[in-house]
Amino acid sequence: MTENTSKKVEIFDQVHEHPTQKGYILKKKVQSHFYGFIIGRNQHKLESIKKNNGVEILIPDEINNRLYFTITSEEKSNVQNASQEIDQIIKESIPRLRWTHFISIPLICQEMKEKVDGIQKMITTECSNIKGFSEDIYQPSYKFHFTVLMMKLYSEEEKKTAIQVLKDFKTQQPIALLGSEVKVKSVGCFPDNNFQFLRVLFAEMVEDETFQKIHKAHKFFSTELEKKGIVIDHKPLTLHGTLINYRYKRYQKGEKRKRNINLEILKNNSQIADYDFGSHNLSEIHISTLGKYDTNGFYLPLTKIMGDQQKEIKNEENENENEKEKEKENEDEKENEDEKETENENEKEN
Repeated sequence: MTENTSKKVEIFDQVHEHPTQKGYILKKKVQSHFYGFIIGRNQHKLESIKKNNGVEILIPDEINNRLYFTITSEEKSNVQNASQEIDQIIKESIPRLRWTHFISIPLICQEMKEKVDGIQKMITTECSNIKGFSEDIYQPSYKFHFTVLMMKLYSEEEKKTAIQVLKDFKTQQPIALLGSEVKVKSVGCFPDNNFQFLRVLFAEMVEDETFQKIHKAHKFFSTELEKKGIVIDHKPLTLHGTLINYRYKRYQKGEKRKRNINLEILKNNSQIADYDFGSHNLSEIHISTLGKYDTNGFYLPLTKIMGDQQKEIKNEENENENEKEKEKENEDEKENEDEKETENENEKEN
């Protein structure tokens, strides 16, 4: 067996002759969120892979700076088969991973938030006596948004890829979506617009030119992200701003849990069914992080792109902040000078 592999050189994702013993070795890089699926409870899955293929496997160990699965065997084919089995486990586990991020259009201008608060008050008045209804099922107005596309971004590399795709959208697409007006009017519900078994109540977007632009953007994001290996949601785009999600309901101990609620009364109330939420300037598109929030309560952005007008506003805000800071510094200096004068006067008196 040739000694063509230096111990100091790390060769990843290729089966090669073991540098120190008889047989073959593969150092297989695997993203950490798949470790549990490969190892299994009490390492049962890992033991099964080893037994099925006649291999030894060392699992990743950060303490010893081993950030990969090390597969060894006297037979090259055994190592290859074990690697293929791990690849299959990874492929089958992807649907079981949770969504981590989504491309969002924030709808959190003051007017829109006030409109959302307004309709939710109307709904409370209309539904307060309905069994199972409570205000904890509302989506807060400071989180109001349209979801364009769900994604699974578990590694730093995947996050960088998604960030670049969002940047590419702004520079490469002639859609001119940023700066468009988003009109929101009327409500619908999931599933199947059946208010008797309502799970989600949402605000609908008016199907105008901006509506079509967002659908084109969705197609761009889906195509580019999937091309680059990002796991995305393939469901058809249904633009909606969530007002109620019955999954948010908090239950008392012993209370029977339900998946839906009958709110057909809303369908028959034209003030609610045809509610006009007004319009919103689409100034930003975010990659939002599920489960993490900024200081205003909105989903924490992994990144965002803004229209040129919005950038000017942000720059003006920063300039105003800088002016305020300078004014405060001048005030502090003046206070310090006044204090020194007072101290000098006191010394003279003494």
